[in-house]
Amino acid sequence: MFQRITIVAILACGVVFLTFNACDVNAPDRLVRAPIIRAVSPQASVVNAVAGVDTVCFSVRAFDPGDQELSFLFSLGDSVVSDSSTWCYVVDDTGAVDVTAEITNGRLESRVRWRLNRLAPFNAPPIIVDATPSDNMPSIEIGQSVEFAITAEDPEGLEISYLYLVNDTIVATTRKYIYNSYYVGLIEVRAIASDGDRFAIHLWDLTVQPEPDSLIPAEVQMVSLVTGDEPGELIAEWIAVGDDGMEGRPSEYLVRTSSVPIETETSWTQSSQRLGAPAPEDPGTVMRMVVTGLNPANLVYLAVRARDAFGNLSPLRSSMSAFTKGMEITGTVRDALTNLPIEGVKVRLAGNEMTTGPDGKYALTELPAALSPQFLWDDPNAGQYGAYSDMVTDLYDIQHDDVRDFWLVPNPTLATNSYSNLLVFLKVMAMAPLAGKTFLNTWNTPINVYIPPFVKNGLDYEQIIKEQFQRWEELLEMQIFNFVTEDPEYGVRIVYDASAPREFYEVLEREGDLPKKSQITMRTKYEDRPDGLSERVMRTIASHEVGHALGMAHSSDQGHLMIGGRFSGVPEATLDEIWLGRVMYNMPPGINLNWYLFD
Repeated sequence: MFQRITIVAILACGVVFLTFNACDVNAPDRLVRAPIIRAVSPQASVVNAVAGVDTVCFSVRAFDPGDQELSFLFSLGDSVVSDSSTWCYVVDDTGAVDVTAEITNGRLESRVRWRLNRLAPFNAPPIIVDATPSDNMPSIEIGQSVEFAITAEDPEGLEISYLYLVNDTIVATTRKYIYNSYYVGLIEVRAIASDGDRFAIHLWDLTVQPEPDSLIPAEVQMVSLVTGDEPGELIAEWIAVGDDGMEGRPSEYLVRTSSVPIETETSWTQSSQRLGAPAPEDPGTVMRMVVTGLNPANLVYLAVRARDAFGNLSPLRSSMSAFTKGMEITGTVRDALTNLPIEGVKVRLAGNEMTTGPDGKYALTELPAALSPQFLWDDPNAGQYGAYSDMVTDLYDIQHDDVRDFWLVPNPTLATNSYSNLLVFLKVMAMAPLAGKTFLNTWNTPINVYIPPFVKNGLDYEQIIKEQFQRWEELLEMQIFNFVTEDPEYGVRIVYDASAPREFYEVLEREGDLPKKSQITMRTKYEDRPDGLSERVMRTIASHEVGHALGMAHSSDQGHLMIGGRFSGVPEATLDEIWLGRVMYNMPPGINLNWYLFD
């Protein structure tokens, strides 16, 4: 049956009446009021109904304030259709029309109007409730017949006609159809059920096979199985066979792989089918297949069998095995202090190991798909120390053709006695100050620097501070800073504050873990110095704050520029601090400093 669809809207009724009272209802000059409507149905002012299916009943309940007798009148468009208080309309046409109810006491009237949308009936397609054969991919032998049949029902009860097509040719207009096979191949049989307007389709793919034989394909002889060219690849070659021994061609080749030898029907069944086997060729031809999608650097067993049109498999020959192509990563190992390549560093990953050459390069090949830490060390022999700190990375998900460069921290003799070696100095001075973090707290270079003009007590703040940034670059022998003329979105800005109790550096914003925007605040008033600030002192203070901007913390060595808690006794960075800065900006920002181990 059809379904009704109704849109509910608020009913709008026009009711006209007078609001004066009269003491004598029989007086000829009394005031007359219009009928008052108590209830209507449907309550919605817009009603939807399906033509030929629905019946809509309209009704009005009303009373007269003057106790006069009421009369009712229903109209459909311009035609009067009923003079009672209820009218039921068997919807027999389509289109929108107004239904109006008028209630009168002889002198005044009240009126209700509905908008009736008469909808065309919706014709649902037939439904196929049964199909024979139930298998949508049946198979018969040449010369055999098969009966096709469908049963369909129409939701509206309309008469159903049937049509059959074989490979797009009409062959029958009945509910059933018998197909007689005359040739071998794949046949498409299509049945159509129609109610004259809508239709439903059922499809079969019929395979007509030649007469079965008892001869099976010959045993497939493998020629070779070797490592492929891309990760997870093998290249297999075998000699083509026929569908009857070495006669004819089989329907297909089945290629299967396993992590164990494929020697029995059980191990064949438990192995994995590989897609993409080539189409059969003439017997005796050497066939080749690149087998993909295997685990890289893995020992794999492979077997090939032929299958004919009747599902007969060739005998199972013992499988061959080979290692699949592994993944490869490359990189260069450099000295974090000089940025020069290091020869003789051993690099190990997932059991594969090599030593860097004079150019510091390494290439680890035939890597498996694995999560593994990467190890780097330069110790010449067991129990001996090398010239560089060792390194062990976090677990790395090996990716083919990845490039992984590393910087090892050397162990030069420091002037300071506060830190035992350069790696200790680095971890204390440059490790991120964020809780729980262990990364190198440096910038991506170049770092934008904004120094606004300011002059006081004869000191050109802008020029003096800029020179300290430039002096750091000279000492580190690196170009790090880019001076800009306005406050940058990325970089360091200088601000001047007369009320600041001291100079200080702060990171204002980070991008990920690394600094994105920071600020150096410089004092402009010194109550402890009535004559102001000398140029020498200002240069020392500015140089110290630039060290912070580079990512350095406070040192505990009183002989360092970066000494914390007191005024530095040296005007610029010492050799220890210069080495530290070079290491910090030769290494990539954000690198995990916990990867570095003391030698």
